[in-house]
Amino acid sequence: MGGALRFVLHASTERRSRPSSRDAHADPRAARRPRLFTAPRPPAPAGSEARSDVLGRLMSVGFEIESYLNDQGVKMSQRFDANTYLYLTRAMDDHDLAEGRGRTAEVLAGMTMPALVISIDSDVLYPEREQRELVEHLPRARYATLRSPHGHDAFLIEFPQVAAQLRRFLNEVA
Repeated sequence: MGGALRFVLHASTERRSRPSSRDAHADPRAARRPRLFTAPRPPAPAGSEARSDVLGRLMSVGFEIESYLNDQGVKMSQRFDANTYLYLTRAMDDHDLAEGRGRTAEVLAGMTMPALVISIDSDVLYPEREQRELVEHLPRARYATLRSPHGHDAFLIEFPQVAAQLRRFLNEVA
């Protein structure tokens, strides 16, 4: 997602060098907006397309997730400075919980607060095995799995499942 988001943020800041004649009566802000969805061109008569035309037409088909990611990227770029996002992601990537404190397993074992670790069965960014490893080392951890076809973004989309797990956890530790 990081690469896709950087692409969307970059695309949302691009400007056209010269407006075309079709833009003469359009909203001037429209030139700054990226296209959110590319519809496929209508098929040409059989046998009339070169191979590159066929490939270009097939590659121009937009998928629902592309539209969603583009839309979210545009919204985010309007609310946040892209450099802030880059610094935050770098800080998260560079953070080492165990730096100067010993081995990761030992540091986790020393944490006494209750923890809820939720994995998503279709998440390839943070696989379930990594979440289970955290639970093995955190002495007061509770583990839950979200079932979703939405991968890493399921924690945003599957709110009812997240809310149910969080409510259960909070009731246990209260």
